[in-house]
Amino acid sequence: LGSNALSFVLDNREAIAPGAPIVFGGFSEIGLQTALSGRTPPAMSGVVSTIDVQETLDLALQVQPNAPEIVVIAGSANFDRQWRSAFTDTVGSSYKGVPVRVLPEMSADAFLAEAQSLSPSAIVVVLTVNLDAEGRRFLPVQFSEVLAAASPAPVWTFYETQIGLGTVGGSVENLAATGGEMGKM
Repeated sequence: LGSNALSFVLDNREAIAPGAPIVFGGFSEIGLQTALSGRTPPAMSGVVSTIDVQETLDLALQVQPNAPEIVVIAGSANFDRQWRSAFTDTVGSSYKGVPVRVLPEMSADAFLAEAQSLSPSAIVVVLTVNLDAEGRRFLPVQFSEVLAAASPAPVWTFYETQIGLGTVGGSVENLAATGGEMGKM
């Protein structure tokens, strides 16, 4: 589960379990391509996540039609960086006339201070923060909860595990369904 786990299994498969089937899930097409690094191993199947960035932003703009900006937060781990890059490639610097400000890699404290300074009408989008710029590790669900508590602006997410912990919502990935599909495979 996750691109780092798949990379590990692919790198060590012959030593751990030669020829064993691999079932993967919990990451995007970009994460899959990164984990594969040009390899096409046999006996591998899985579930690729399809997170719809635009659907979440459309929902956020329906709820917050007068938002002055969209502020995007992502951490410093490789996965966080890939997510930030994919988001930026999809959205750019403006979405439906609303400026998009993607925060650079920062410490967790700097992210929280930035969030506290936002207008309550801003849209905050948290991707994942697995690692901050100071090297501190986080569970993204825990960081999102702290961020939502600190921000006067609503925080939007792409993960159902973060719903009910202060984030508003979004077009979220159903991890239970992903696990169910992986189990069937």
